[in-house]
Amino acid sequence: MFDIGFSELLLFGVIALIVLGPEKLPQAARTAGQWYAKIRRTVSTLQSEIEAELDLAETRQLMQKELAKIRQTEADMRREMAEMRGSMQEFESSQNQHLKASRDPAMTIRLAKVVKPVVRMMIIDQCSQKRLTTPMTVIDRLRNQKA
Repeated sequence: MFDIGFSELLLFGVIALIVLGPEKLPQAARTAGQWYAKIRRTVSTLQSEIEAELDLAETRQLMQKELAKIRQTEADMRREMAEMRGSMQEFESSQNQHLKASRDPAMTIRLAKVVKPVVRMMIIDQCSQKRLTTPMTVIDRLRNQKA
């Protein structure tokens, strides 16, 4: 701590012996040792408190970073939820329009005229893929089942 060598310590002891004398030297050494121990304890306590404060500051910084990440994630989630609500509202409005259109008899007739040839083509296509003999026979069977 103080970087004192043996020769310096010996010189200090000789000077203390000359100044204090042999009678007071043991008690002065004991008192100096007690002071040294108190100083070391105080320094050690201060070091541990400083380290604890530094750890606490680091922990606070980590918590702030994590809290910022959480807030960013929350903002992202809120933005996504708003987009989803908008999409759902668009979907609902389009479904409502389709429902209104399907309740209109004129629209139903127009859709039937468009859908019927498409269904017929799909049946013919599937029959040709399955290699049925005559696609028209299947269509005729479907007509007979309805009748």
